[in-house]
Amino acid sequence: MAQILDPRMKAPVPVATGPPARTAITTVVPALIWVLLLFNATSYQGKGILPIGSAAKVIRLLALLVALALAVLWNRAMLIRPDLILSLFSLLAVAGLASGVFADSGTGVSRSARLILVIATLWILTRAWSDPLALVRTTIWYCLGIVGLVLLGVVVTGGNALNRDHGRLPNVIWAMPPTAVTNYISIGLGLLVCLWMSGLISGQTIGIVAPLTSIVILFAHGRTGIAAMIAGLLMAGGSAYLGNRRAGRFVGGVVAIGCIGTVLAGPLLVWYLERGQSGRLSQLSGRQKVWDQLLAVHRPLGEQIFGLGLTDKSFNGHPIDNSWLAVYQDQGILGVAIFTVIFLALVLTVIASPPSPRRIVAVFSVTFLLATSYTENGFGDVGVELLLAVLVGALVNSAHRAEVGGDP
Repeated sequence: MAQILDPRMKAPVPVATGPPARTAITTVVPALIWVLLLFNATSYQGKGILPIGSAAKVIRLLALLVALALAVLWNRAMLIRPDLILSLFSLLAVAGLASGVFADSGTGVSRSARLILVIATLWILTRAWSDPLALVRTTIWYCLGIVGLVLLGVVVTGGNALNRDHGRLPNVIWAMPPTAVTNYISIGLGLLVCLWMSGLISGQTIGIVAPLTSIVILFAHGRTGIAAMIAGLLMAGGSAYLGNRRAGRFVGGVVAIGCIGTVLAGPLLVWYLERGQSGRLSQLSGRQKVWDQLLAVHRPLGEQIFGLGLTDKSFNGHPIDNSWLAVYQDQGILGVAIFTVIFLALVLTVIASPPSPRRIVAVFSVTFLLATSYTENGFGDVGVELLLAVLVGALVNSAHRAEVGGDP
């Protein structure tokens, strides 16, 4: 705090020279915008107990428009931070729009317009990149909210939700299939454990939240989300193993439990992973057949390069369930090239970032995204994967700025 002399007073007058005080507007509004973006990315699939049906699309679109309006009001000066990952996603969005126009696909153009609105909102929100851990906490709360909705659905249906989807637990309040439930909750639990390893939350919080969320994940029975979360946490813990007692205990505990569990409960583990689909596990529950058929289709050169425009990520009525092939179908070879650069940028920037809690969260997120990109969609269009990737870029950028003294 500097001091200047007022000629009318004998005592010096203190003058604040430090960073401005954080207010409710600077913290709450970005969190609200982020929640609205997450909600917009949460698709409504199947039949829920709420009679909204096709109105879900309108509700999600309204959430996006409100998020954009709030972002403009919050950042009236339009102060925008440079962001490599967001720049690459902007190119991917433009590629999707060009593909839709090239293919004369009205659906593709409308989907591209929605994606561009999300990207525009994120650019305006880059002013909040100075404190990305606040957005990480917001993401955790959102995912825990999904846990609450899933449990509420079990109560409201009298337990019938447990048998609603071939013995797997969906979200019947806001209709979400078990796979999506697993992915969202795995992201939330993984981020929560990363904050615990970083010493930012207490072990008591983990002891309360982790068992409950783990039970919901196990009943939702999503293999990819569980495997991606475990891989991400092992990588995050391994990256902070030296000099971090919590990370060391976590990695050692997971390895020990994994070894003992494999020996003592190997058949039970195989039964859980097969989900009654004996013989189909090696074919990834039929995904491999869809992938082979998609790649076998003869496409004109223009379609190979630019794709069909943004679609519903299906082929012959079956979900593609592979981000790389979905991008190839929608945005062609050009989109796959941009998609590859995005992942290379994520990996290289995380490796080059200095050790910090932000780096631990970024390592988990990148590992999770790499694992789920093989058997899930979401990157080339509006999805939680896109938001998580952009959040990684914010975490890495803020970590570098903090190291050089650019951020408090």
